[in-house]
Formats: sequence, C-alpha cells, structure tokens
Amino acid sequence: MKKLLIFAALVAIAWFAWNKFTSVAAPQRTAGADVEVVLYATDWCGYCRKAKEFFAKNGIAYVELDIEKDGHARQMYQHLDGRGVPLIVVGETVVRGYDEAALKLALGL
Repeated sequence: MKKLLIFAALVAIAWFAWNKFTSVAAPQRTAGADVEVVLYATDWCGYCRKAKEFFAKNGIAYVELDIEKDGHARQMYQHLDGRGVPLIVVGETVVRGYDEAALKLALGL
C-alpha cells in the first residue's frame, strides 16, 4: 500500500511538473498527436545532446529533467530502473540510450 501511495504521488508530481514546463515553453509539433516526451539527462552527456538535437530537428516538444540537479527527477529516473543517460520516455515507451530508430518508432516518425 505504501508503494502504491508513493507511486501515485510521483505520478501527480510528474503531471504538475509537466504542466509547469509545457505552459512556459512555446508550443511545438509533437508527432503522433499528444504524446508526452520526457528526457532524463545530465549536462555532460553527449548522447543527451544528440537526443535534444534530434527533437529540435523534428519539432518534438519535450521536457528535460537533469537527474544530477533535480532530486525528484532522480527519483522518477530510478523508478524507471534508469541505469544510464539519456533515458527517454515517449508516452508509455521507454527508450534507453540514444537510439534514433527506436525514437522514430515511438514517435511515429
């Protein structure tokens, strides 16, 4: 029961964070209707930069969460069994590492 409450709290916090970020950012096209894209990253990660370039090139709106600077982001990353960066969540699909083919498939590109 305690794990369920913690999970529900994390989902609620993620939803509020998502709304906060999307209300500030300029709207962009997201492939496949209204798919939520979350990038778990670090400042030093070259593959995280490649993922951001891919999103920019394809006009994909996303939320970037730095797992080293944001404790809540780190908790959500760990909940997803994160073991490296980037970890990208597209809707309900988790893409581990920078995999352009997997991203295109998940985004419907």
